[in-house]
Amino acid sequence: IARKISAWKSRMRRYWNDIEVISQKLPEASYSLDHGSDLNVEVVLNLGNIKPEEIGVEVLVETTDRKRQLHIQEVFQSNVVEYKDGIATYRASVEPQRAGMYQFAVRMYAMNELLPHRQDFELVKWL
Repeated sequence: IARKISAWKSRMRRYWNDIEVISQKLPEASYSLDHGSDLNVEVVLNLGNIKPEEIGVEVLVETTDRKRQLHIQEVFQSNVVEYKDGIATYRASVEPQRAGMYQFAVRMYAMNELLPHRQDFELVKWL
């Protein structure tokens, strides 16, 4: 298992910077969302030599406290809805549990089921 994960990490480091964001449909940096409504996020990536299941894309919903510090309230995972010729489309439906003003952030990360924890690998890119 150690050899497999080591080879995977090497391959991911080699191709990580080749990932290209083709398009993204995201909310503005600050967006008002009513309870019961949802927001759809879509990210289209040219993955090149990386498989779509090796990349996770997630939407983070954040709020700001009185000291202007950001706090992650919820994380929504996206799903691969289309993949063809190295181009992957990821979609997530965001429905925060509380009404109010939110800030959104989207990030992608390298993922592998052999990693003991997501934080065991440093490849993360904010979109």
